Amino acid sequence: MAFEGYVAESFYQFLVQYNPEKDRLWCAEHEGEIVGCIGIVGHGERAQLRWFLLHPNYRGMGLGKDLFELAMSFAREKGFKKVYLETTNDLTTAIGMYTKAGFIKTAEKENRAWRDDLLGLEFEMEI
Repeated sequence: MAFEGYVAESFYQFLVQYNPEKDRLWCAEHEGEIVGCIGIVGHGERAQLRWFLLHPNYRGMGLGKDLFELAMSFAREKGFKKVYLETTNDLTTAIGMYTKAGFIKTAEKENRAWRDDLLGLEFEMEI
């Protein structure tokens, strides 16, 4: 439940500090159910890509790519110089997608918040 608490806390902070000029959240729905989401949170000249989640039944059909493109277009439109994201080393499929899109790993540190064998990774891309 530590991961769920982390996500809930990060959404809470997003809502409390929401600024429509630099922050955005997109949700994909199917038959009234949220099946995916992605967000951009502005931090000065950099934007953070957050909450890129997609229900497993909706993967492989281009929905994730569409969400990702919406987020990156928003970041460009708002004039951010770079986009960064934080993930963990066990999310190899996501890491492959990020590197294919042009993100470069910029930091690595231990992350024992959810499991003892995880590394926290930061990726960044100039836009």
